[in-house]
Order: sequence, then structure tokens, then C-alpha cells
Amino acid sequence: MKTNVKHDSVLKSKAEALINSNAKYNASSNNCSSFVQNTLRSVFKKFNANQRVNVTGLMKIIGYRDADVVAPNNLHNEAASQQNSITIKGKKNIEAKSYLEYFGK
Repeated sequence: MKTNVKHDSVLKSKAEALINSNAKYNASSNNCSSFVQNTLRSVFKKFNANQRVNVTGLMKIIGYRDADVVAPNNLHNEAASQQNSITIKGKKNIEAKSYLEYFGK
């Protein structure tokens, strides 16, 4: 994704702020991919690699709620789709499975 010196500074500051917040890791709402997305959104306001997970059945009964999550493949595809982005290695678009397929149903 094309940036300039000002963008790079904003991205670095946001990444450092997220790291210094000491937020606990959570596979669905605070993972590596969501960290990158939150950092990128400091410059690319419309960047959205979210995938909606709709909880059903027993999981819903015991208290799990629907959520927006970011998985690595969705993050890659969103970054590759940005104007002026260049894929250095690999495919420009990769299969992005349902989030629950990565972590079990």
C-alpha cells in the first residue's frame, strides 16, 4: 500500500500506542490481524477486513454473541484490493474461509 513519510509516522505512532496499551490477546477481537487493521485504519480510514460471525445454537444459548473478526486471509485480500497496492509475493487474492473454520465450529 502506497504511503508517504507523514503516513508512516502516523502508522508507527498508532502501532506503538496499541502495543503500549497492553490489551490482552483475544483470538476474535484482539489478534494479530486486528492489530494490523487497527494500525492501518489510522491512515486508511475505510480499510475493512472484518468478517461477521453470527453465533447460533448452543453457543448463543450459553452467552456467545455475534462479532466482527479479522482473519489473516481477509486482511491480505483487503490490503491487496487497496488502490496503489502491490503484492510482492504470492497471489493477489487468496481463499478466505469462514472464521469459525479456522478455529472450529
